[in-house]
Amino acid sequence: MIDGGEDPLNHYNKIGKDFKFAVKYTKASGEVYWDNNGGNDYCITGGYWGNYSRNILGTSNVTLSNAYLIKGRDSLSGQIVVKDLAYEKDIKVRYSYDNWTTFKETSAKYNFTERNGVEIWSFEDNIPSDAEQVKFAISYTVNGKTYWDNNFNENYTMNLGDSLGFPGLK
Repeated sequence: MIDGGEDPLNHYNKIGKDFKFAVKYTKASGEVYWDNNGGNDYCITGGYWGNYSRNILGTSNVTLSNAYLIKGRDSLSGQIVVKDLAYEKDIKVRYSYDNWTTFKETSAKYNFTERNGVEIWSFEDNIPSDAEQVKFAISYTVNGKTYWDNNFNENYTMNLGDSLGFPGLK
């Protein structure tokens, strides 16, 4: 959902048409951030379906695509999008189910590369059956440097039964 409306890519299937856009982030505190790709706007080149490259990172090198905390499965799972900065890389999810008194990490596994060159990685790890809430952040270590997606310094927070789909789109 974008600014309370329908995702414009849901019905975007115009051959030869480009979809240009900027991204607006609104934090719970009311702070607003815009990302217009350095003044160039983002562009998805039309094909049979325009949504093959929905994961566009701009200046970010890592972002959460979706996550699930499924009741009855006792697991936290999801997908992560990274820029392919080098072949050797390490993507992890650091999470806590006791409000960061302790934390665990699980490694993500490579899934595929999208047409726009970004890579999709997946993660899944078991959590205690009595966990009601999980907080987490994502790290991406490549070329000796670590990048974080920690939901704008607020960490991602999920309650049992929650799902996050394209959490950056609001």
